[in-house]
Amino acid sequence: GSKKDYGGNLFKKIFEKQPSIWNVYVDWMKRTNINNLNSHSKSIINVMWSVENWHECIDYAYQELAGESSFFSLKSSVNLLFSKSHEDIILKRKKQWVFDKLKAESANIKKCRLLIGIVVTIFPDWKLECILTFLNSNKNVEDFKEIPLFSLDISIPWLGSDIPLIIEKMDFLKKLKNQLHGIDYVEHRNYLEECYRQLEKHKEEVEKEEYLENADYA
Repeated sequence: GSKKDYGGNLFKKIFEKQPSIWNVYVDWMKRTNINNLNSHSKSIINVMWSVENWHECIDYAYQELAGESSFFSLKSSVNLLFSKSHEDIILKRKKQWVFDKLKAESANIKKCRLLIGIVVTIFPDWKLECILTFLNSNKNVEDFKEIPLFSLDISIPWLGSDIPLIIEKMDFLKKLKNQLHGIDYVEHRNYLEECYRQLEKHKEEVEKEEYLENADYA
């Protein structure tokens, strides 16, 4: 890749003349160690969200890159496809793509976990809407218990108190539960209450630990 590829524009020019280059590039990403996929790759992928037949291109890449991965091995190349973008139109397209896919795959819990995993990890602002979209199509409580409600992104070292993070999770559970009305969601609400209680317990333990740690330093 040439360093002159400003924001993937060169790639886009080649793609317009020779669309099969995208398949070749996806194939290369699939085989490449993720550490070699840099900001250059990011700009190429972002450019692909702006081409005319973006939906098809992303479908192909997702199918190839996500393959058999589970939420817990959310391949970074999949993350790369959905990296946060600053352009409104691209962001809208990413959201549309994920939500369309979620509706289409609602019966396949393995695929839904992966899609919801992308949202809770990269686009937490869409999380509530995303989970409700899933529940609209799939009301099975056992499937619901399998989907990730929070990001498992352990890679960010967190300095400071865990309490605000726990409270944020508790608030989200409350918000989600308040959106689930009617007989179809009785068990879902019970499950969310149980998660809430566990977080409450966890919060008390952390408060004690943090109190004792601070007392030690006093």
